[in-house]
Amino acid sequence: MKNQWRLVSALVIALVVIIFAILNVEPVRINFGITAVHWPLILVIVVTLILGVITAVLMATGQ
Repeated sequence: MKNQWRLVSALVIALVVIIFAILNVEPVRINFGITAVHWPLILVIVVTLILGVITAVLMATGQ
């Protein structure tokens, strides 16, 4: 039962992030120090989310 609640909560959080990302499609300027690029905000949000998930999984599995 505990795993089902984790799955449901993860799906709800993913849905909220997806809706938030879809509502923000304007291009934004991102500075990388050496160069600056204009990317859609939806891409920035999704890439940041993926990097955060990867970091959390690596921190949770590493000892």
